[in-house]
Amino acid sequence: MKKYIYLLLILFISYGCSNNTFTINAETNHDEDLNVFLVKLGESNLPVVVDSTKVFEGKFSFTDSISVPEMHYVVFDKQRENLPVVIEPGTINVKVYKDSLRTSRVLGTKSNDDFVHTN
Repeated sequence: MKKYIYLLLILFISYGCSNNTFTINAETNHDEDLNVFLVKLGESNLPVVVDSTKVFEGKFSFTDSISVPEMHYVVFDKQRENLPVVIEPGTINVKVYKDSLRTSRVLGTKSNDDFVHTN
């Protein structure tokens, strides 16, 4: 009986640890090799770059872990607008339009789905 409890405890802990991973999968019509940044507001509301990547074949992605949901922003090099994204565990699917970030879509996790429906 102790073996089963121990096994369940290990499974629960490993599931809890892996459950903190988020992935942003994005499609865009931005130019190839354009720098893309994942940014959050730090102390004194100053932007902090969390990660960066480049557009490749019309796509880009970010993957990391997070302990609590936070608002982040997808920022494209040399572009004034940004795209707000709630970072939380799960897969976040993004469709980005370079001529209008306001019409871009962020879906796939509960908070992002809710955020879309309130705006």
